[in-house]
Amino acid sequence: MPEESFLNAVWKQRELGLSLTSANLYARPSTHDDVEYLCDNVYPFLQLVNTAASFGTTVTLNLLTATTGWIIHDYGDAISTSAPHDIPVKKSEDEKGDGGKEGGEGGGGGTMSLQQIITAAEIIELIKQKGWPAVELIAGSKKMQRFLWIAAQEKNIKVNGFSPTQEDEKCLARIKARKAAIAKIAVPKTLAPQNTK
Repeated sequence: MPEESFLNAVWKQRELGLSLTSANLYARPSTHDDVEYLCDNVYPFLQLVNTAASFGTTVTLNLLTATTGWIIHDYGDAISTSAPHDIPVKKSEDEKGDGGKEGGEGGGGGTMSLQQIITAAEIIELIKQKGWPAVELIAGSKKMQRFLWIAAQEKNIKVNGFSPTQEDEKCLARIKARKAAIAKIAVPKTLAPQNTK
């Protein structure tokens, strides 16, 4: 019986902890915007298929690791990915919401947006290497779809199942303008040796 009294004491102490009713976790129903925010900033994902896919009875899964640490699932004629939850993420200026102060530890993966941009570009490079004529976007979070489409535009790969919004078009135009500005910067082809005497 001493074990029962010990367990009762532990659970009684546990009850003194955080009151979930005072945390008010479910004060209102989740909205579409709430879900979209979580998909874009916490759980981004992407699912794609080769437009010329010919699925057989067996499919070999190759797991590839993107430079961001994300795992890309390569099924031959289909590809999927989602953000891992064990890579530290820095908050970007627009994600912080506190005047630009760093939130949390931040860390190795960069901002979630940067991770999505890099991973989408690496997926498009994989699609190009595979020789897919085009890609069918099956599903994905809003930002991942945008970043995939932008990367595909740069490699002249058609993305079926995605209709860019005005905002997507503006984002592509900004990226092209920045790349053009960077290309104009004069970089000397050879550097003159420094006289060390």
